[in-house]
Amino acid sequence: MSTEIQPGLVSVIVPTYNRARLVRAAVQSILAQTYKNFEIVVVDDGSTDDTKSALDGIDPRVRYIAQANAGAAAARNTAMARARGEFFAFLDSDDEWLPWKLEAEVALMRHHPDAALVWTDMSAIGLDGELVAERYLRTYYSAYDLVRIEEWMAPAAMPRKIAAIAPAGVAGAPLRKGELFPALFLGNLVHTSTLLMRREVIARAGVFNVTMPCAEDYDLWLRASRGAKYLFLDVPSIRYRIDGDDRLTNPRKQRAIAHVNLTIVRRWADEAARTGKLPVSAIRARKAEVLSWVGTTELEAGSWPTAGYFLRSLWQRPAQPRTMMLLALGLLPPGMVRAARAMKRRLREHSRTPLGAERVGVRPTNSAV
Repeated sequence: MSTEIQPGLVSVIVPTYNRARLVRAAVQSILAQTYKNFEIVVVDDGSTDDTKSALDGIDPRVRYIAQANAGAAAARNTAMARARGEFFAFLDSDDEWLPWKLEAEVALMRHHPDAALVWTDMSAIGLDGELVAERYLRTYYSAYDLVRIEEWMAPAAMPRKIAAIAPAGVAGAPLRKGELFPALFLGNLVHTSTLLMRREVIARAGVFNVTMPCAEDYDLWLRASRGAKYLFLDVPSIRYRIDGDDRLTNPRKQRAIAHVNLTIVRRWADEAARTGKLPVSAIRARKAEVLSWVGTTELEAGSWPTAGYFLRSLWQRPAQPRTMMLLALGLLPPGMVRAARAMKRRLREHSRTPLGAERVGVRPTNSAV
């Protein structure tokens, strides 16, 4: 990154793909920020709709870059290579920021110069912008079931300036600070569109991994957390859109996420153990969990054999009745598994039992078939 850096400038990076209907609202939420020292770099990752037209003439601070389709990680990397800011922030092109977000986060980073990044909670909205959940971070990332933030991050000083630039609820929100690497090993806690980070994080930890089909943000926040302090402002700063066509709850993406998590766990398990901040039982439980998750998604996809994942999971943590049942299914020929799944569907239709929404995060859904 040889671009001349401008102190105080926030480079807002917006990757987009076929979201002409939504991307303008996302960009307008940046333009509405009370903090005005920013640039916007939109990378169109091979869209086939009229995304470019949707942004034409919107504001001179918006730079539009088109590239062949290569995925969100590559799009973000392209934008960072051309960005000039001291800070980086990211906004997915179907989400929206609240107006105070950048000003509050820049003030927090100025007040805590040893912090690498700050992230926040988020609200969930539907496709038409209606509020679905005021607080959604702990629903979206089930790692919060395992990680008590207050045990990993101590209360931090809130700068007085926040009270002047943000709503009262923000000024009084809990702010925490700490080293988070061992906790992040247990699962992702940081949502990309909520954060602001220093540019040097990328120089130290590297860019997004373009070989990962998903969860490349989790990989980067885990890499960047080694020996670094993170800030967490426990209040929503963005409106996160759910129920879109590309939501992460679809089975194909869950399968990819599970495999990426397995790669990450295998890569960082030894270092997590060396920190001495996680008991051996927690590390083994994380390995068992993600192995069972991969096996489950493979079984649901009709792959065979899948028993090896369940066996390795049980070796890490024997007391898993559901995984033992999945192991038995994984030993069956694919035709019998498909028959069992068909029977399950018929029973559901007959009983008219509504299916509950699956939670998205780092933990398996543990559906049996």
